[in-house]
Amino acid sequence: MFVAISQWTAEYTRRVLSELGLERQANTVRVVSLGTDPEQFQPGLSTTEIRRTHGLEGGPWILTVARLDCTKASIR
Repeated sequence: MFVAISQWTAEYTRRVLSELGLERQANTVRVVSLGTDPEQFQPGLSTTEIRRTHGLEGGPWILTVARLDCTKASIR
C-alpha cells in the first residue's frame, strides 16, 4: 500500500505506477491529509483506530517527511 499526503500526490503516484505496469499497486494508494494537533498526536498513543479508519492495517510502513519548497513543485 502507498500513502500520499494529497490527492494530487496520490493521482501522480497512481499514474507512475500504472506507467510502470503496476496497476494492481496503483489501486492501493491512499490519501492521509497533512496536519497534526500535538494534543491529539503524541508519542505513545494507540494507532489502531486511525489505521483502521484509513485502511492502514499491517505494514511495514515507510514515512518520509519533507518541507514543501518551490524547487520541489512545478506551479503552472
